[in-house]
Amino acid sequence: MTTPSLLINNGTVVDGTGNPPFSADVRLRGGLIYKVAADPEPI
Repeated sequence: MTTPSLLINNGTVVDGTGNPPFSADVRLRGGLIYKVAADPEPI
């Protein structure tokens, strides 16, 4: 059985490193960040 996932499209990511925020797609799986893609390719 696969774990359900949630995809947030075109979200604003603030990573806490002091770098400026950026737009990205973020996939969550099992309540944790699974993948972040700043490029327009689907994840």
